[in-house]
Amino acid sequence: MFWNAVLKGRWAGSPYSLLERLLMFESLLGRRRDLARPKGPRIIDLDLILASEHVLQSSRLIVPHPRRLERRFVLDPLAELEPSGRDPTTGVLWTEAGAHLLEQTVERSFESW
Repeated sequence: MFWNAVLKGRWAGSPYSLLERLLMFESLLGRRRDLARPKGPRIIDLDLILASEHVLQSSRLIVPHPRRLERRFVLDPLAELEPSGRDPTTGVLWTEAGAHLLEQTVERSFESW
């Protein structure tokens, strides 16, 4: 079982500095990166999905997250946070982006914090 959440906030630094902070939090919470199994089991996984309207692609960071449109557990909360928001590369509304993912089930454990 996994818990997924989407957080919206403001960051004064660059997307790269935010990535560094996320990696630091993962490490503090006990994540040890296994280069032999990068998709293997892990205690925590923090992903940078969007960074305002930035579109970046480097060896360290791809923003928007390359698999965001394949994951209903990402798209549903984005649609709630930004009902009129659009994907920065495709222009698709967040509320419509997950229509092809109805077979993916997302169980909600709480509505808000």
